[in-house]
Amino acid sequence: MSLNSLTVPYSFLSMFDRNVYLGMLRQGNTGEQIMKILDVIVDDITEANIQDCAEHYAAISTPTLQPIAF
Repeated sequence: MSLNSLTVPYSFLSMFDRNVYLGMLRQGNTGEQIMKILDVIVDDITEANIQDCAEHYAAISTPTLQPIAF
């Protein structure tokens, strides 16, 4: 099993759910393989969180150019 060749587009990875992650972990036969799989999962979740934060910040930072009534 080689995780080095695992290249999946981010948009596909962001659709992973708990069952898919568990299925990935079941493929590991040794502690080293499980740790590599966990590294892939953590990287995916971290990237998703960074992307979510960036989108949120962009949404709240965009000026509306609407006057504010006091």
